[in-house]
Amino acid sequence: MNKQIEDLAHKLAQNKIINLLARNLFFKKYVSLPSEGKRFLYARFDVTNKCNLRCVMCGYTLDETNIRNPAIYMDVKLFEKIAEQFFPYAYAVSLSCSFEPLLHKKFPEFLKIVDSYKLPVWAFVTNALLLNEVLIEDLIKYNTPIITISIDGATKKTFEKIRVGADFDKVLGNIRRIIELKKKHNVKHPKLYYNYVLMKSNIHELPDFIKLSKELDAEFITLVHMFPRDRLNPEYLGNHKELFNNYMSKAKDVINKNNIPCSHPQLFNIKNNINSSSPLQFPNGRGSRIREYQNNNVDEVRDNTNNPDFKCYAAYFIMHINSNGEVFPCPPRLANKPYGDFKKQSFLEIWNSVKYLRLRKGLKTKKLFGQCKNCEPFTEDEIDRSDKLLD
Repeated sequence: MNKQIEDLAHKLAQNKIINLLARNLFFKKYVSLPSEGKRFLYARFDVTNKCNLRCVMCGYTLDETNIRNPAIYMDVKLFEKIAEQFFPYAYAVSLSCSFEPLLHKKFPEFLKIVDSYKLPVWAFVTNALLLNEVLIEDLIKYNTPIITISIDGATKKTFEKIRVGADFDKVLGNIRRIIELKKKHNVKHPKLYYNYVLMKSNIHELPDFIKLSKELDAEFITLVHMFPRDRLNPEYLGNHKELFNNYMSKAKDVINKNNIPCSHPQLFNIKNNINSSSPLQFPNGRGSRIREYQNNNVDEVRDNTNNPDFKCYAAYFIMHINSNGEVFPCPPRLANKPYGDFKKQSFLEIWNSVKYLRLRKGLKTKKLFGQCKNCEPFTEDEIDRSDKLLD
């Protein structure tokens, strides 16, 4: 019955007349009209829904639906439409979040379009396996500010065991070619950021990974715990707290010695051991945001319903746009019905649709629903430093 009600509500929300009436009758005070010349929005794209790897900890690998789904590559014309309407208000844009953008054969055209809007911050995340000299030249030509590269091991053996289908030597070779071509063209872009997903099988290589990142011209490093779908997952370091604390402490020494900006988890409080009745402990601040919140069977990690200080700004600052042009207000709501569709609607129609306004009202009045009850919020500070959110 709940699904039937949700489907009906979704259909009604697509009706422009119902949208207009509901907006004026119930949600008028939550309408957001962007000011001309004001850049405040953060756009998170996926230009495809496919990946060329099968990383052992990734939701793409663990959910066979992702692999079976037909490949969708965003149409360049659709991207141009979105850019024309959205980018004048955008402060930061990421061209990938959950999938591998370099699989899109027209990816350089996306770079060219983004560059033409002279955004303050933009980037993309990649496994770097498909980089080649032509692509790297395009990255430089179109002034790509940041590339975030996912590397989950400091040795070939560990890296390829975790990132199934990858080639450690090829990835490092591609990164070194970026560094060489930057020197050749005497440019500082793209800056190289690195991601490392922490788990039992690679935690011992964390200090060496920091050293490797330094060799690879790292300008920022993001360390995050893997998200366990099962609290007893042997790879989850919440089950190996002393092991994590030991290597994280060693890694922090290397980070400080090399003066590399790094977002990393706090040390576990050993006294708070996980047991069968306790919620999962996620100590790593923003990194604990459940990127794969949907369709998991773990305990809730927090309860926002009775928190008087709860504030989330996602519905006022963020759009997640998938390869089909469908819009979601934040990554945790990717499991929901879309909040809009750029193939059928304009930016302002989506931004002030009933679904967006209802979400804003719920966040403002503390009448939370769905994932908002337990999700870690996007704060003002995170919006202000959105150049560090492009991971």
